[in-house]
Amino acid sequence: MSGLRNLISGSTRYLSSVFVAVMLAPVVPDMAVELFGAPEPLWRDPSLRAAALLLVLVVCIATYRFRVGLARRRARRSGYRLAGIQQRDVLVLPIGHRSTYQARKARIGAMSVVNWLVDAAAPGLVLGVASPQISGELLADLHSQLARDGIEFEHVTLRDVGNPETAVADAERLVIGELEARGLLTASCYVDTTGGNVVMSIAMLRVAALLGVQCTYVSSRYENNQPVPGTQIGNGFDPRNLLAVGN
Repeated sequence: MSGLRNLISGSTRYLSSVFVAVMLAPVVPDMAVELFGAPEPLWRDPSLRAAALLLVLVVCIATYRFRVGLARRRARRSGYRLAGIQQRDVLVLPIGHRSTYQARKARIGAMSVVNWLVDAAAPGLVLGVASPQISGELLADLHSQLARDGIEFEHVTLRDVGNPETAVADAERLVIGELEARGLLTASCYVDTTGGNVVMSIAMLRVAALLGVQCTYVSSRYENNQPVPGTQIGNGFDPRNLLAVGN
């Protein structure tokens, strides 16, 4: 059943596209009737329309499966690893509107920064740090997709990511409190600074410094305002070295 759900979920991105909605779904049944329809018997034209719509669905599913297979072959050639990032038990991840994750068996197209980080760090727990503007749907999707790869997801929400003092205080209390409640204060951990806004990055630097762990930042080469696949580089650094002030 889970395989069928994955097929349906993956194919909906094609079924809902403008091309399918405007061209294939309405036009293909009419073409089938024009080419193969006849006045008799009466059931022929409705049957042709139903068969044509079924064909559109099959094409969308086949396209999805082809792209998943292509992504897997590409991943086997290049690997999922992100250079510069080592394995950690916990990944603290600021959540932005582009913070998406695709389970390994359902990947198509270019991978997101979250995919790169999770694959490289291989954490048992991803602790998301969200703003009030992040939708419940996005958080639920992260939970669902990470669970498919055996990774636990929990999140905390900062009250105001426009105010540095409030965001830092919330991040200290919520992130460190969650890790302490789980007995993970001394676990190996990365705190990411790539996602979210600038204020959230400041808060993540503060949290990492208090925990005494490294931060991560993923950089990419851009062309036409889009990251070039395969150019992602993971940077691990100690925020205490950046925040230290000399006498």
